[in-house]
Amino acid sequence: ASACRQLMSILALCPPINTPWSLLLGHDGQGISGLEHITHREPLAQIAGLLQRSGLVQVQGERFSMHQLLQRAVRREVAGGADAAARLIDGRVGGEDLKASDVYREMLPAAYHVVKEVRLVEAARNEWCMKAQERVAALMGWLGGGALEVEIRRAIVQELNGNGDDPGYATALTGLASALFNVGRYAEALDLQEQTLAFQRRVLLADHP
Repeated sequence: ASACRQLMSILALCPPINTPWSLLLGHDGQGISGLEHITHREPLAQIAGLLQRSGLVQVQGERFSMHQLLQRAVRREVAGGADAAARLIDGRVGGEDLKASDVYREMLPAAYHVVKEVRLVEAARNEWCMKAQERVAALMGWLGGGALEVEIRRAIVQELNGNGDDPGYATALTGLASALFNVGRYAEALDLQEQTLAFQRRVLLADHP
């Protein structure tokens, strides 16, 4: 029962349709401490079957779907979802590993969705969310970039835009410029590079009279 609640609490923060099992299982067969029953294939399959028979989730192939109304109810009623989700993301969104590339391509969009939902339900985790979405964006860039990397890096820039002279803002602008360049949006990338230079000149002049 506890493993079922744990899986439900995580699925309540996942995309409502077609969350891949790879988000839970990863690529190397290694479980995650505290999430053992839902990060190994055999027990996960047993729990998935039980939840499907109960009508709480739909399972098609190795993908989960949960109605949005049920997701909202679970987020209200089941404690610990954000903790479990954060532990899952930390365990599955790792470093650059060629053996994990196919799994990353499949599960990173769902991972980013989870990060955004964690931020909504627990504002205190904002710093963790910023680091987690940067990890997702970096892996997307390593995989060749794309619309998701652009979306994440734009969100990071928008969040840092109000932080005055935070040097991280220049880094975020550079990351977004690189992501835009990788998808062929060269004019936008050039404009951001110019903004980065202007920002750096202003900050350096302020720091070095």
